[in-house]
Amino acid sequence: MAAAGNSRRNVRRPAARFRDEYAVPIVLREPSGCAVLVSGGDLAVVDKPSSSLAPRMIIVRKQHGRPTGADMSMNQMERRALLGLAVGGVIAFGGINGARARSIAAPAVPIEQLNAALLMAMKAGRTTAFGRRFNILAAAVDRSFDLETVLQNSIGPRWATLQADEQAQLRRVFRRYTIANYVANFDSYDGQTFTVAPEVQAVSNGDELVTTRIIASTGSSNTLSYVVRRTLDEWKAVDVLANGAISRVAVQRSDFRTLLGRGGGSALVASLQQKVVDLSGGVFS
Repeated sequence: MAAAGNSRRNVRRPAARFRDEYAVPIVLREPSGCAVLVSGGDLAVVDKPSSSLAPRMIIVRKQHGRPTGADMSMNQMERRALLGLAVGGVIAFGGINGARARSIAAPAVPIEQLNAALLMAMKAGRTTAFGRRFNILAAAVDRSFDLETVLQNSIGPRWATLQADEQAQLRRVFRRYTIANYVANFDSYDGQTFTVAPEVQAVSNGDELVTTRIIASTGSSNTLSYVVRRTLDEWKAVDVLANGAISRVAVQRSDFRTLLGRGGGSALVASLQQKVVDLSGGVFS
């Protein structure tokens, strides 16, 4: 995934213990050493820089253990759930058109609403029942994301081959999983703040990129860039780029492809259902 500009960014790596590792292909323009959490708790480290959008490999190292507290980011979200997933052929959205940055307006509204709900859930904390925090975030996720588009893009062409009942099951469980993923990872507050960049950037296919920073009380920060699309009379997110480069949809597509290849739509439904159970600590089953 290409990000606007070619400047290097320092990406702070979360503390972790590593076991076995494997390689997967990636297409993005990022400096060597960029750390991105993928497949349900694996840490992907870009093994070499690329001057242009071309396939290369990243090394994915198995991670065990969970960082705490201050760093609420997409990295943490990817750690514990399927939306991290093995990076397989991360693709460009056509490139960010940096020359068409525009003043912040309607495209940022759903992201600001999501940030506000995340802060509310974080402040409620783990002492508040998982189900209650789920309800806090459910409406915000529904308002902020076009989950139908996210799901279909994550599955790809095979979506059209699934039976209607499988599609319906996937819609339900994917929504539940997406919300549970946020609840489980944005679960404590230690002075973090969310800021939305004062400008949005146009993507070549007409979408807009809204960038938000999650700033810890220590001053360290992580960046999430939301690709938002106008649907009728409102804007909704259709993808999230971790640290401006790693497409969540593309990351999911790799894992979904594997599950669909092994057991069709029912295998993907079962996997997502189990993720919900795990994320909720058994509250949802």
